[in-house]
Amino acid sequence: MKKKLLLPIFISGLFFAAISVNAATLSLSPSSGNYSLGQTFSVNIFLDTKGQAVDGVDIYHLNYNPAHLEVIDDNVSQSGVQVAPGALMPMTLANTVNANNGKITFSQITAGGITFTSSGAETLAIIRFKVLQAVDTQVYFDFVQNGTSDNNVASKGKDILTAVTNGNYGPSSQPSAPTPPAPCIESWTCATWSSCKNGTQTRTCVDAKKCGTTNKRPGLSQSCVFTLTAPAIPTPEPAPSSLPISLPTPSATASSAFLESTTRYFAADYCKGPGYKYSLQEDSENRYGFCSFFGLGGCDAWDYYCKCSSGGLVADCKNNGDYGCSLPCKGAIYSISERGFGAILVIIIIIFIIRYFYAKRKKAEVIKPFM
Repeated sequence: MKKKLLLPIFISGLFFAAISVNAATLSLSPSSGNYSLGQTFSVNIFLDTKGQAVDGVDIYHLNYNPAHLEVIDDNVSQSGVQVAPGALMPMTLANTVNANNGKITFSQITAGGITFTSSGAETLAIIRFKVLQAVDTQVYFDFVQNGTSDNNVASKGKDILTAVTNGNYGPSSQPSAPTPPAPCIESWTCATWSSCKNGTQTRTCVDAKKCGTTNKRPGLSQSCVFTLTAPAIPTPEPAPSSLPISLPTPSATASSAFLESTTRYFAADYCKGPGYKYSLQEDSENRYGFCSFFGLGGCDAWDYYCKCSSGGLVADCKNNGDYGCSLPCKGAIYSISERGFGAILVIIIIIFIIRYFYAKRKKAEVIKPFM
């Protein structure tokens, strides 16, 4: 709580009863120093009455720059900001700090008719400052000798303050800041992407400059879609034919043109001889060659290509089974000799049938005239 100043009391009727007195002084200790930003330091307000008995002291005002320094509150249980009072006199009438204007007010008096006397500097109050700006700054008393509206030391109704010592404080000397190192510029080299696994590809990257940062590092992973690549189909060995045939290599999904050319190769080239007939057929899904024998049966020539155990175009797949083809197309590919034997057999059968009916007819014609 703010106290009324002592000054009006001691400039009253006792003034005319004053006698010759010695000089009193107020001073700041330390009066100088160098401090760094954020550092705190204490300054004592010293009173020296020079052996003269006094009745009280008014600090009105002690000034500082609030942009440079901050007074640290010594009594947080009380509103406002206060300095730490000394114990020279029993009654402290005023103790306030105006943090906006940078002014400190402090007043302390004796009581019960007992005066205070000192023969040297003693602590009246203690101020704790915090450095807000590390610059040269002053802390000083308002003082006009014989003035009554500034700092005073009262003795028997008279101001006996004859001198004050102010404070000058500056920044502490600090070593110059070291020159910052040149910035490290990252230089990344990355390996090739890994194969696609679970929808993700990964890779490793190395910074040749070893900056220790990853600000410009390329991505280490990316999403991907797995694509199944069909294995390369080997070129077929030349089939036993009088004419060499060049067969195109299919892609993973063969076109209808390729199917036609491939099946024509298997069906048309091997579907020859008496009784064999080749035809190109088509359904909703593909086109395929078909080989038949006297209309008695046949097979899809494309089956010959697809169902060889090696999965490719080979010269002889006949050992792999029927695969649903009816005679005489058993096996995927016939050799020339097998086709020739089958044709001869069929011709012999036809000749036998013709001779049988021919002989039967001749016999009938011989018997008829005698009837």
